[in-house]
Amino acid sequence: MVELLFFIFVLLLAVLGLAELIHSVKLCLLAPKEAAISYKIIFLKGSLPQHQLKIAVEQSAWSGKKLTGNIIAVNSFLEGEALEECRFIAQKNGVIFCSAEELCDQIMLISGKT
Repeated sequence: MVELLFFIFVLLLAVLGLAELIHSVKLCLLAPKEAAISYKIIFLKGSLPQHQLKIAVEQSAWSGKKLTGNIIAVNSFLEGEALEECRFIAQKNGVIFCSAEELCDQIMLISGKT
């Protein structure tokens, strides 16, 4: 019985891996050589904003920059240690860190209209 459950588990992982491989091949074949510039905007708030930012950075690293694009982290009234830690994570990983008031300016800067 245990062997059967183990076999089903391994088979499930193999199917998921095969699906991910097919997805990657499809992206390579169908995607243009030069990807569009894209950004993911994350509003950092709540009890653990530094975890929100770390998760976004990990998702970007796991999926690849071509698929997920860059990250803009918006400071939504953070203060103290959480603010400093989010700034450090953003600086370390090349994330744009700005306040809500600066977001429009950052978008204009990225688009080259400034």
